[in-house]
Amino acid sequence: MRKILFFITSEMTVLMFPLIQKKLIMKKKSLLFISCIGSGILLVTSSCKKYLPGEWKAGAQLQNNEALNTPKPPPGLCDIQSFQLAKNTFEIIPDNGVGEDLDFPKLISAFRGMNGIQYDAQQNPVRASLSFPDSVCQFTYDNKGSLVRFSIFVPAPPPGETDKYEYFWKFYYATAHITISAGYRLLTDGNLSDEYVTGTADLYLDDINRVIRRVNSDGAYDRYEYNNKSDLINIFSKSATGIEGLRLQFAGYDNRQCFAKTNKVWQLLLNVYSDNNPRTVTEVQNNDIVHIYTYQYNSHDLPTEIREQYNDGTNVMIESLIQYSCPN
Repeated sequence: MRKILFFITSEMTVLMFPLIQKKLIMKKKSLLFISCIGSGILLVTSSCKKYLPGEWKAGAQLQNNEALNTPKPPPGLCDIQSFQLAKNTFEIIPDNGVGEDLDFPKLISAFRGMNGIQYDAQQNPVRASLSFPDSVCQFTYDNKGSLVRFSIFVPAPPPGETDKYEYFWKFYYATAHITISAGYRLLTDGNLSDEYVTGTADLYLDDINRVIRRVNSDGAYDRYEYNNKSDLINIFSKSATGIEGLRLQFAGYDNRQCFAKTNKVWQLLLNVYSDNNPRTVTEVQNNDIVHIYTYQYNSHDLPTEIREQYNDGTNVMIESLIQYSCPN
């Protein structure tokens, strides 16, 4: 049997759909079999321009900000345009005291105010402005479309001074395994330093590419358990010298789509692989404090507003907002 390799662009798909639909209407009594014997997708990736040191200027203005090819997403797919996450629902407390090595708090801080997210033709986020002063972030991919570097650029230091200018997280892929390295680069009078690596960790994946264990270089780890609906239910943690214990429990999931499911990049960076949204999260190792979540959704059943309260008698309300671009 001959195999036919189709290279389908999003533009062709949009143009062909009305024709196919018309043909189906005209031939109501005909049974149409469409057999895809062999298929392929031509991925067009564009490597990010290598900017000269000091090109990222004040005002969080993205350099070389030419128009990007951003085709309309297929039905049911929405792109996130901005994050204002007060915290990551699925990572409530710092993990095992290694936050400084891998600088996860810095990474998560980008999602407290990530705005104007731009996407390439493969719907991968490539650039965004950040709400903390005069800062931007940038995403870099390999030729398979996998995220290999996430960078946060902060304002350049004054002339004659040296300070951190780029924070980065790099990703290396193997079968059922991803290695993360974190670090920074310094800037002095427009001269960018070599990379300083501060920490590494290994992510181990299950057969549907969810993270089931994150192991730090000192042996500390977090282990993740999911239910049969692909929602996270337990996080077990072990410090470098301690024993494993249950740290967080997730329950009361809704039947709406989790925001991170809109893009594999958000899943990786935020370590969120649940299909749905939890209504309660219990800190087992902190007097069983329960975080209670309520949600507002858009017409595509995606959370646009996340409100958090505690069961400890306080009336503190923590609000997170997410904006999307969705098909009509």
